[in-house]
Amino acid sequence: MKYCLWILSLFVLLNLECKKRNSTPYAGIFHIRVPLLEPSVQDTWFGSASYQDLNINRNREAWKFIPAEGKGYYIQSDSTSLRITEEYNAAYMTGDTTVDPDLQIFRIVPSPGNPNLVALQSYTSGKFIQVNYCYYQGQTWGYGTPITDSSGCGAYGSIALSNVADTCYCVNRFLLEK
Repeated sequence: MKYCLWILSLFVLLNLECKKRNSTPYAGIFHIRVPLLEPSVQDTWFGSASYQDLNINRNREAWKFIPAEGKGYYIQSDSTSLRITEEYNAAYMTGDTTVDPDLQIFRIVPSPGNPNLVALQSYTSGKFIQVNYCYYQGQTWGYGTPITDSSGCGAYGSIALSNVADTCYCVNRFLLEK
């Protein structure tokens, strides 16, 4: 009995130590939600329906967060095998062999108090993925996915006719859902 308790204690200690050392807490499959306030677009997600574009839509697409040698994560679309890539100060979708792999690595920066509300920071530039979204008369007017520093929000000039939209948002924190 004494040996059984000793072995059980050792197993528990080893298990706790392994959990402490988990350096890839976001590895796995997630949905990336873009938290918008308009009632008709509250359930809006990152998608990759077309090559090169990081789409914003209502389909809950699965994304694979693949650890990248301690630098961060590759964020790969589960449906197209394309990865989010930093290119020309914007977030795009490209294949994993078409660009410098470091341009496809993003750090996951959790918000204090909520590890599932995160910023996506480029490993290469240190800048963050941002969504500029405009809404007009009940419809999506336009959106962009620039990569900028975290302090600047609200530059909607890249969205056509954003000056007449009802509402424009800047989102730089995203909800990760399993």
